[in-house]
Amino acid sequence: TQPSTKSCMFGGNANETQRGNRALLLSEGYTVAFTFVWMTCQIPTEPIQLTSLPDGLEIRPVEREQLPAIYAANEEAFSESHDSLESYEIWLSRLGGPDLDTSLWVVAWDGDQIAGHVISTSDDAGAHTPWVATRRPWRRRGLGKALMTRMLQRCQERGITQADIGTVAENPGKSAHLYESVGYQIVSRHPRYRKPM
Repeated sequence: TQPSTKSCMFGGNANETQRGNRALLLSEGYTVAFTFVWMTCQIPTEPIQLTSLPDGLEIRPVEREQLPAIYAANEEAFSESHDSLESYEIWLSRLGGPDLDTSLWVVAWDGDQIAGHVISTSDDAGAHTPWVATRRPWRRRGLGKALMTRMLQRCQERGITQADIGTVAENPGKSAHLYESVGYQIVSRHPRYRKPM
């Protein structure tokens, strides 16, 4: 068998308010590997300005038979940044299982191919968005912003007043900038510290 090429790391967490913890980690040789940021959006009462979809794409209502294809598109989009993703069954159960509500999902299609999607759920606290993805062939064309503005419009139509999302500040796709461009603000930062074994 081939030896693993993955390096082993020690990990530690300390948010911005835990100065003592942060100082301890730094003194022990840990460095910030990435910073998880939590963002919220106060959904305005005035009409939301929708961003145009790229040419050739259309938004379609989500049908249950499309769920495996949406899962596969999500898995493909995130395979570059995640070592392993959840199984289809776990993914589905986390989003609502048998009582799955897809009314806040926005999925863009290019013919029979999914170009990108925003998957959001809601509860009494507002809307929560665990997945935003644009597949590689459709990136850098404004699709992410077009999908996010439509999701926020759906929230507004349902009387939802707040939405939240988490992302990595150092994400190469500049996801935090995308979310800020549609009204989200960073409310907390959570650096993740790592040290080689």
